Amino acid sequence: MEDHSNEGKSMKGVIVVFVKTPGISNVKTRLAAGIGPENANLFYSLSVLATESLTKKLQHQMDGVDVLWAVAEPEGLTSEFWRGMKTMPQSSGGLGDRLAAAYESLRQKYSFVCFIGADSPHLRLKDLSRYISTTEFYASDSAIVGETRDGGFYFFGSGVPLPSEVWKSVAYSTDQTANQLKAGLSMYCKVRLVDSNFDVDEKEDLLIYQSNGFEVRELIPAQVELINWVKSLKL
Repeated sequence: MEDHSNEGKSMKGVIVVFVKTPGISNVKTRLAAGIGPENANLFYSLSVLATESLTKKLQHQMDGVDVLWAVAEPEGLTSEFWRGMKTMPQSSGGLGDRLAAAYESLRQKYSFVCFIGADSPHLRLKDLSRYISTTEFYASDSAIVGETRDGGFYFFGSGVPLPSEVWKSVAYSTDQTANQLKAGLSMYCKVRLVDSNFDVDEKEDLLIYQSNGFEVRELIPAQVELINWVKSLKL
């Protein structure tokens, strides 16, 4: 039997960045508890700028990859904060509901769908490019997952049909999030892991940026600007 699932899809793939709008929603609340709301908002804004710059550079390298910013608040879609970015609304419900709705709707239009957030702004261009290429290569039979050190995930990519329960059955923001997601995915496709990494949720995560061993040589200018700002903080 021939697979016609990619027929009529105008783009190869899409990267979806799940975000909230500063000034409308509280952002990085756990980080704010450690460095204050003003600094947390500034960190988030710089992270969005770094992620935008990263995805734009990736688009220059990879033809046919779209980027969408999934904005949590309906009123946030028209915010000046997202000016110049291609936005889409998140659905209602919990995070699992929103991931499920986005994946299913976009899989009808694209050959593969990738999810990232704006809280790993140090992700290197060469690594993200490799993850996207891996997703494209294995899109028909696999899901690509990048785990965070605290048990979550910072990257997902696939083109496999998935029931909404794969997303809805996961307990998010726990040390078992990635394990539960992988278990659900494994019932419908192969699960392939890429490098583990970290995201910034709390003050302690910023200390990684301030450490002498953190390498900025392969980061793009917007990412270096963010790291330098973090290094200026007295944590």
